Amino acid sequence: MSTTTSTSTSTSAAEEVAYNDDVLMEILLLLPAKSLVIFKAVSKHWHSLLSTLSFSHLHTLRHCKPQPSFLLRAAPSLFFYFNPTIKKFLQFHLNFAHPKILQSCHGLLLLECGSSLSVNRDYYVYNPTTGDSRKLLLEKESLLGLQLAFDPSKSPHYKVICVSNTSYSIHFCEIQVYDSGTRTWKRLEEVFTSSEFRKFDQGVYWNNGIYWIASGGQILRFDIEKFTASFGERTCGKISVMGIITGERKEELSLVFHIPGKILACRFYDGSFEELLDLRVLKFYREGQLQFGYHDAYQFIEALAPV
Repeated sequence: MSTTTSTSTSTSAAEEVAYNDDVLMEILLLLPAKSLVIFKAVSKHWHSLLSTLSFSHLHTLRHCKPQPSFLLRAAPSLFFYFNPTIKKFLQFHLNFAHPKILQSCHGLLLLECGSSLSVNRDYYVYNPTTGDSRKLLLEKESLLGLQLAFDPSKSPHYKVICVSNTSYSIHFCEIQVYDSGTRTWKRLEEVFTSSEFRKFDQGVYWNNGIYWIASGGQILRFDIEKFTASFGERTCGKISVMGIITGERKEELSLVFHIPGKILACRFYDGSFEELLDLRVLKFYREGQLQFGYHDAYQFIEALAPV
């Protein structure tokens, strides 16, 4: 009799939690993003709750310092998932035709898909945690470069900055911005000469702006909030790293970088080094060469960000 009563009480309590959205959300917000993707299959109600923009934004704010991993490209269509914290190294599949990662930004990837022999390529914003993607509709013939700008601590919406030649001359370029919140493109009225800035595909997103460096060292900055562009002088030298790992404590802040044969971490707090992965035992290793260059290492962060 007591067993039946206990079971009945437990079932009743579980049902109360399951149908109380406020309590349920507080519990689910504690879980990592990957497990929440699985929990969407529990019921239509859970799927609806976990798919809202508000839940995604709250989850991001609760997990404001996620431990990033990396997606490493060993060959044109061969990717590996690398977690430096637990030293996990696994093959990772991108379910697109001939995918190329152009950029990663706070859990979202900007992809170019299509054979290198084909001029007809497609572009997507992709969330590798949820598997959701959105195809970008743009004029590909005059495209010079794309950049993804996403700060989930400020907004659940992302922007894609597109630089392309103008319709009247290949010597001039223009900037257009896609806003995922409105799903529309907006064009900057000002145009620029494209002769100096030949690498619009190598822009950097930082401090609410996109930065491009010209061959002579001049910097072009596009301010995303103000929707303005300005020029400045280059103030720093070159550096190539895989990423920076942050943690709850300052002692956990470290720089992850790659030298021939190894992936290492340098802790800023005490200057110590740690070997994270020995690449010499892998089939694609080439002695004295870097296996993962500027465009081969991308941060991988589990996130619920909608696309």
